[in-house]
Amino acid sequence: MNGPEKQLRREALEAQLMKFHKEKIPLTGIVPVENMLSFIEQLIDSLQRVEFVRKVQTRPISLLRADPKSPYSTL
Repeated sequence: MNGPEKQLRREALEAQLMKFHKEKIPLTGIVPVENMLSFIEQLIDSLQRVEFVRKVQTRPISLLRADPKSPYSTL
């Protein structure tokens, strides 16, 4: 996720959180605004980790990586 994508994700998450906060259940943990911004950054970090794992799973990975004697092993 690049800078502009991150910013769009931040704005979308902030809007969704505020809508939920106002229309459904008050989220006391997102007040003050610094708390909400910190939470949004944590959500973005988590989403990036999930996206990374999905991308890695789609790549062909050599069976040699499972062999500890292989130069391609990361162990």
